[in-house]
Amino acid sequence: MKRFSNYLALQFKRTAKTFIMVLAVTLILLTAAGAVGITVAASQNSGEFSKKVTVGIIGDDDDPLLDLGFSLLEQMESVKLIIGFVHYPDESSALRDLRASKIDSYALLPENFSDSLISGDNYSIHYVMPKIGTGINEVLTREILGVISNYVVETQAGVTAMIDYAGEQGLSSEKMNVLNLDMSLAYTNLIARRDSIAEITEIGFVSSLSAAGYFLSGFSIFFLLLWGVCSCTYMASSNCFLPKLLYSRGYKSLLQIICEYLPYLAAAFLMLIIVLGGAAVISGFVDFNIPELYYLLPRDYFIMAFKLIPVLFIITSFQFLLYELASGIINALMLQLIMAVLLGYAGGCFYPIYFFPETVQRLADFLPAGIAFNYFSGILTESLRTRDVAFALGGGVVFLALSAAQRQFKIKGREDQQ
Repeated sequence: MKRFSNYLALQFKRTAKTFIMVLAVTLILLTAAGAVGITVAASQNSGEFSKKVTVGIIGDDDDPLLDLGFSLLEQMESVKLIIGFVHYPDESSALRDLRASKIDSYALLPENFSDSLISGDNYSIHYVMPKIGTGINEVLTREILGVISNYVVETQAGVTAMIDYAGEQGLSSEKMNVLNLDMSLAYTNLIARRDSIAEITEIGFVSSLSAAGYFLSGFSIFFLLLWGVCSCTYMASSNCFLPKLLYSRGYKSLLQIICEYLPYLAAAFLMLIIVLGGAAVISGFVDFNIPELYYLLPRDYFIMAFKLIPVLFIITSFQFLLYELASGIINALMLQLIMAVLLGYAGGCFYPIYFFPETVQRLADFLPAGIAFNYFSGILTESLRTRDVAFALGGGVVFLALSAAQRQFKIKGREDQQ
């Protein structure tokens, strides 16, 4: 126990001597990243992230029913918020704008289209959209097409069934026309009723987060991943002489790892408190415009720091493992930076994870960045799961165990070489 306390105290002193320098580098990095975040937030507030789906329409300009139909659609609040229509005289003009990304798709209506709807004929609409695309506009367009297709199929089936039933009952043509008109009006009221086509609800990018909340989560996790880069000056080691000397005097590999890791975790926690403390002070003067932070008091930011200890645990333990795997400050710096970018990307820090293939989505739940992102978003939305806590703590223990195994391998490997 005495050996443990002596070596632990020595490591804390070593960490304290370099903490101010590391903190300065961290704050510089945070300031630069914060400037990027403010730019993104400003773009979002200006409406750059609130684009409507723009659909080109090519049809008979002399058809009054067609003009009336689109005029009604463009005036509906539930439609005009998500769809914009642009009329084209011919398909070549629409295709040119589609290739220039001025519109998201276009629909080519056949001649006498409105007459075909009245008569019950099946005239197909030729709908054209980019073949490759997984952005929000493409996803939204496919959802809208599904809604329209359901309306057309169901209403046409209803009209046809009514006509067949009326014919079987021997109703006169005048009575059938009245029933047809009543059913058409009922369908029109169903479609034209406000908010019947779509309910505008912001469900967020990931885990019910708002857009701003998502950017906050991704930025925070990536910032913690870069903490390994900032700490490179005192964490990287160029040789195994000291660990081997300590091992020969009874300091086992696991004891060395724990004594060296705890000061590293404490420094990361102190850094987090300083950053969140600064955010708490700034929140009293500036509105962050992040829905998940609306009701946070200054003291809640400090409480959040303690809630984020499992996140710090898994990220810093993984960084510690990388330091054990790398030899030399240059190799350690490059490894930390590359892994921070790769994990940040695969973990959903830069781009919503549901745009990735299903295999990558499943893998992200077991990566340090993905686990940390799920945990952090759970805190923001007050929906933290026991699974996220278990993965964060369990992952940290696994990484520390691997670090101890790697330390043992390096010590024994050097002994065998000698």
